[in-house]
Amino acid sequence: MLVNLDKAGIYVAAISSAKNLKKDIKIVGPSSIQFDKQSLNFIITLDGPIDNVFYSDDQKVLELYVRTR
Repeated sequence: MLVNLDKAGIYVAAISSAKNLKKDIKIVGPSSIQFDKQSLNFIITLDGPIDNVFYSDDQKVLELYVRTR
């Protein structure tokens, strides 16, 4: 999906297990998301520790929720 970031922004990021998408392992809102309008880069900060997210055999899904202004 192509989004015009002049009129939209990321407002939620969530990590879920690929086996169970309805159960979020970690979810963060706007206060944890930094966005640079000039470069169109964003940084999402996930406070940890988060057990078995990055070093496990279970696949994970990163969901980014976008909302228009």
